[in-house]
Amino acid sequence: MSQAKEKEKILYIATHGPGDPERATLPFVLANAALAMGVEAVVALQGDAVWLGVKGTASHVFAGGLPPLQDLLDGFLELGGKAFGLFPLYPTPQNGSTAPCPTGSGSGGCHSNGRDPHS
Repeated sequence: MSQAKEKEKILYIATHGPGDPERATLPFVLANAALAMGVEAVVALQGDAVWLGVKGTASHVFAGGLPPLQDLLDGFLELGGKAFGLFPLYPTPQNGSTAPCPTGSGSGGCHSNGRDPHS
């Protein structure tokens, strides 16, 4: 009896936002590399990094010597990567708040699959 090999998985935790472009970009560089190697990659956005989940923000983040964050994010999502925003104390956008997550859920967390259901 043979067992199917489970796909490797990795979680990157991003804690820097647009104010620190290099540190905001690096988790997506690594996550794209993991996906290219066939590893399932997830990026968790915490702290200032949750602002990267706001539609249009990534297109303004550029770190010298690295690809533009928007290009990395687009490639990450196209390759099947997942990003989650973690900020359980913020209300969700459905109730009119300005919480930095375009795809808030009633469970107190947010996630993005590359589509913004509010647009």
